Amino acid sequence: MGGDVRKPKRGFGINAVLEYEVKTETIHNHPMGNMQYTRWYATSINLPNGEIFVIGGADDGSNSENGKKNGSPFPEVYSPDTGFRVLTNAKVPNIANNPDETHWWYPYSYVNSKGDIIVMGPKGKNADIYRIRYEGKGSISRIGTKPFMAHSRTPCIMFRIDKVVCLDDKGNLWVADISDSSKVGWDKPNNIGQGRTNGSMAMLPDGRVAIAGGNRSIKAGGQNFDTAERSIQIWDPETNEIV
Repeated sequence: MGGDVRKPKRGFGINAVLEYEVKTETIHNHPMGNMQYTRWYATSINLPNGEIFVIGGADDGSNSENGKKNGSPFPEVYSPDTGFRVLTNAKVPNIANNPDETHWWYPYSYVNSKGDIIVMGPKGKNADIYRIRYEGKGSISRIGTKPFMAHSRTPCIMFRIDKVVCLDDKGNLWVADISDSSKVGWDKPNNIGQGRTNGSMAMLPDGRVAIAGGNRSIKAGGQNFDTAERSIQIWDPETNEIV
């Protein structure tokens, strides 16, 4: 879903939706059509009802006077039966009101046990946290802020139902409890020794979390090879041990 035009200048969103056929190993335009909004670096997640929720990403610059790209402020939901619909009542303030910030950059989005979507702004400290409901035209409520500094390319992952772990720029692990759709609780259980800008997290079969790759520095978006982090660390949520 989405992507960018590459030429004449990369980073300006498109609204294309492609489908991959596993049996024939071919890619083609999706039969249900494209998204309503252009999106580069958007987030998409599966919903409990089989639909797909899409949020964020940069537009194609057509909505600004100087041609500068902004974030796409309205989420969309894809239905296998009807295609895409825009959640017109769920406009994201952080994306809409801060065109010079990158709150549109892969917003952290998770479904809690109540079926609500919890969206955490990826940019910096005090980034807003929202609850979004996706029925009909949708709705949005601000329910808190993120209490730590983290580059927008720093990893997070849901490791248990209603539990999300994030890494900050100083290597602290932060665990969010998203079970309450009206607020998010935070705990800081451990420190892995360094940040990992552009790193990733993955769930292991035994319930532990692998933390790999990335960069100890946030300079140049964490793309400095000299400070690349080559180790893999594993965090155990049950014992809080890091190996």
